[in-house]
Amino acid sequence: MKTRLLAALAVLTVASTASADVYDASEAPVQKDRYVGVTTSGGVGVGLFRLGANIDAGQRLGSSPWFVRAQFATGLSGGLQTSGVFTELRGGLEARRCAGYMTRVCVLAGADAGASHDRIDSTDDAMPSSSIVPMIIPRASLEVGDTVRMRTIVEVPMIGGSDPGTGVTVALGVSTTF
Repeated sequence: MKTRLLAALAVLTVASTASADVYDASEAPVQKDRYVGVTTSGGVGVGLFRLGANIDAGQRLGSSPWFVRAQFATGLSGGLQTSGVFTELRGGLEARRCAGYMTRVCVLAGADAGASHDRIDSTDDAMPSSSIVPMIIPRASLEVGDTVRMRTIVEVPMIGGSDPGTGVTVALGVSTTF
């Protein structure tokens, strides 16, 4: 009799513990307030290409979907008869909307402002040129994952200065939220 009572008590204890871990669809997933990401990017503009590595970070503004963000990028740039390097520093705002429970799917849209320093060497023995130009960059992104997310970003950099132009950049990478 004692054995049956202990066995029944054990089954009830295990069952009640297991049911405490069941997902309740009415509970919203915890929103993360910060992120850090790394990406590789490639882009083209009028007579120019860029291949780069980027690191960015963001912080949620209160409980809103808006994040303030900053990004540093560096890499290779050039054209048909030039080659060079670029360094970019920028910041901006983006809105994030996420859905899903275990695997989150997030859509982001925003814009950055910043500056790019380009050093271009010509293949025809001309002196290297160096310039710092202002930029405005509208951007959209899709991220998939929970704490670690795969990300795809599309940007349309609008470059000012003495030789203004517009291009398209695609970046692929990962980010982590915390």
